[in-house]
Formats: sequence, C-alpha cells, structure tokens
Amino acid sequence: MPLQVPARLCRLVAPFPTIHLGRGQVIYPAGAPRLAVYLVCRGVVRVCVSFDNGRGRSFQLVGPGNLLGETALFIRTPYVSSAGALCDVHLRCIPIGEMERWMQRHPEMVSRLAWQLAEEVERLQAYLADLTIVDSMGRIAGVLLDLVRHYGVDEGPRGTLLNLCLHRADLAELAGIAPETAIRHLAALKEKGIITVEGRFIRVLDPARLAELAPHAIPSCRTPVPFDTAAN
Repeated sequence: MPLQVPARLCRLVAPFPTIHLGRGQVIYPAGAPRLAVYLVCRGVVRVCVSFDNGRGRSFQLVGPGNLLGETALFIRTPYVSSAGALCDVHLRCIPIGEMERWMQRHPEMVSRLAWQLAEEVERLQAYLADLTIVDSMGRIAGVLLDLVRHYGVDEGPRGTLLNLCLHRADLAELAGIAPETAIRHLAALKEKGIITVEGRFIRVLDPARLAELAPHAIPSCRTPVPFDTAAN
C-alpha cells in the first residue's frame, strides 16, 4: 500500500516550514552544507550519487514518513549525494538545531536513528552486491518487486498497480542498467503477461513469475522508521 505519514508525526513537525517542489526540482545538491533534516510528507524523493563528470544516478527512492538528510546530525561535511523531487513533493524542513533539541528531549530517538543508518548501510551493501552478481533482467525485476512492495495498490484480479509515475530512465537508473536495456526487458515482461504498461504506470499481473526472475527484491526504496511512537 502507498506509504502514509502517521498523524502524530505530522503534528510534531507542524511548526516547521513546508517546502513544495515539482518533479526535477532539487532539495539539496551534492557538495551543499548539511543544514537541515527533511521529513517527506507527500510524494517521492530521488536520491542520486554524483560522479566527477557531473552526471548522477538514482540509487534510492524516499517516500512519505521518511527522514531525509538525517546524516547531518552526525556528519558536518557536505552532502556526497543529491536529492530531488521525483514527482510533486511536500517536505517539512527541520533545522539541525531543532532536531538536536528534539533528540535531547527524546534520547530513544538516537537509537532509532542509529538503527536507520545501519539499515542504510546494509541496504547499500545489498544494492552494490546486486549490481555485480545479478543480471540485468533480474535487477529490473527486483526493482519492480521492491517498488510494488512500497507503492503497489492491490486491485484484485486486475493485478497490483505501481502507484508511482516513473520514466523508463528512472527505472533504469534504479536497476543500474541502460535505458535501452530497461525498455527491452519491460517489453519482454509485458509479452510474457507478467506486467502491463499503462503510459508511465506499470501494473504487475503475476508477482510470482516476476519473483522467479529476481533472487530477491532490489532494495531501492527506504522503509520509514516509526519515529513518532515515543515522541511527544
């Protein structure tokens, strides 16, 4: 099911400014100072790693209920990745000082943040391993499985709709393959009756057969940590 921000967490961040961005707009670029933590309230953020030639490649999608840029609480060096809106997004911008005071009032949040950072390290290790040992069809199938798990809408006999408008280049970047390869694999999956492509939306008709093509879901989406359960 699509991710939602818990109501209690929405109340906690209500005093902080809201940022509205459209697709392609940048939240922070690589090399920018770490000044704030962001809560994704609506939409999806694409996190990209940047290379020396100025190009970047998506490696993670961050949806509602997730913190973005939380490493600023522990690392004062500039960002090594960039973040931008994949679609229309609403964010709450929490200055570092305010976030630190919040953590002082609720020390249990430190362990939760440490848990999230450990999860991120593990996810990145799995992602890098997949790039070296899983073939391109397995990677595109694995990315689709993870996207459906986070953004899929079960429509019964009609299958599961991936409720996220993605360009083919977005899927290719997440899978670490060329756009032409992604288009070819999507066409093959469609021909086999595993998916249908409806404009920029994808519907998974046979997740079991999709899973047979991938050793596991490629971890391309972040899972929110329940930060609001103990905070007041």
